Amino acid sequence: MKTSKIPGLGDYGRFIDDISLAEMSDNDWIELGKEHLTDLVTIIRNVDIHPNEFERKMLLWGDPFILDGYRIRKKYKEKLGIRNFYSLFKRNLIEDVDRKHTEDLAWMGAGGDEFIGEKIPWKSQLHRISGIKENGKAIGMFAEGELLWHSNEPGSIVFNPGIALMGVKGMVGTSTGFATTASWYEKQKDSFKRELDEMTVNFIFKEGYGAPGLNKDHDDIFSWNQAFDPIELPLVITSPGGIKGLHYSPYAVEETKFFKEIDNELFAEENIYHHKYQQNNDICIFDNSITLHNRIGPVDERVAYRTPCDYCHLIPEGYNYYSQEPYKTQFTETRKDIRNTLNLQSRVEDNMVYEKFIKPVIPERKWKNNDLVRKL
Repeated sequence: MKTSKIPGLGDYGRFIDDISLAEMSDNDWIELGKEHLTDLVTIIRNVDIHPNEFERKMLLWGDPFILDGYRIRKKYKEKLGIRNFYSLFKRNLIEDVDRKHTEDLAWMGAGGDEFIGEKIPWKSQLHRISGIKENGKAIGMFAEGELLWHSNEPGSIVFNPGIALMGVKGMVGTSTGFATTASWYEKQKDSFKRELDEMTVNFIFKEGYGAPGLNKDHDDIFSWNQAFDPIELPLVITSPGGIKGLHYSPYAVEETKFFKEIDNELFAEENIYHHKYQQNNDICIFDNSITLHNRIGPVDERVAYRTPCDYCHLIPEGYNYYSQEPYKTQFTETRKDIRNTLNLQSRVEDNMVYEKFIKPVIPERKWKNNDLVRKL
């Protein structure tokens, strides 16, 4: 295994080359995960694993928060006293907007895709990021245009602190960019840091801002991802790896002179790194708490798989982004409620809903890729 520094990210970011993930032990992978917590961005180039193994490895680091499922269940629990997902569909109580969102996510899910004769199971939590179309409909999320600088789920008090992206097709000629706010924060004077530490940010989604060129359906998904409901949160938080930085998404906060000045400094070329793919099968794993990312380049033939990650298996003692109240307590309580809500029973309900109500109304996907894995 060979490692090297990623340029433009200050003290953070690491390339990993000349490694066989197929042969790496689970213990070594977990140790790599612990190192990733302080690297913030880890790019493993030219990998040799199937998407199924990619998902399995990421689950070793931590289970993802499926916030869409949590929000829907919480909404109907408060509104109707019903949290059972299957019951909502069976009794036709689910609202059209929530039904459509569920159908769209199912269509963009990786389950059923085939690589080298091996299928991804329907229960997979991987989602495609792709502009490839079948019968005029994109098979993946965020299918048109560019994605400007953002973090995922910034307008949620609990969010997935990690994102993993595995390229599989059409990645060459495109790029994923990274900006670590920790480097900028660490350069500030102590007096200004104290001011930043006390600031809060109002998150609210602005249609069409963060992803110009997206059609309405995909922009709706982006809105769920960015700021589902208006919320006020601290600007400075601590990552699961214990690093302080800014937590925000430029297109989900109120536009002010203050943020324009910060953006001009944060996104200067010397403070960012654009990973320009030289092969299709790189894996980018990046912090989502104090690190932002973007996408540049055509997506018409591009396919990548994305999964969020909680890192909970890497930090058994737990973590909390916030030092201020009431956010610190709200984080702990909300995280506990998410875990209690998205339990084994909820997964059974999800499978029942998919088989009975979703699968019959979405077209069968025929997309395959037969040249994913490099020959070792």
